[in-house]
Amino acid sequence: MEEPQIYFTNIEQVIMDSFEDALISIKISVAWFTNRNLINKLISLSQERKIAIQILVDDNEINNKYFHDLFHTELQKNDIKIKDLICIHNDRF
Repeated sequence: MEEPQIYFTNIEQVIMDSFEDALISIKISVAWFTNRNLINKLISLSQERKIAIQILVDDNEINNKYFHDLFHTELQKNDIKIKDLICIHNDRF
């Protein structure tokens, strides 16, 4: 198994490059998803390469404002599956 890598710079590009490596599907689980460039890349991969995409996001105010309000409809129109999960991020620590 490959060792996990840690990135502090060019994170968006690293993620975009990993998306490009997908052959069949991409599964994403994040607390917040607010990056328009990543959304556009996922839509492109879904349309052009028929990559199956699933996104699991935390049900929180940030995602409600930025992810759902701005991207949800567009993602669903492009057959990208979205599911909300309550309490991915626990800020009680």
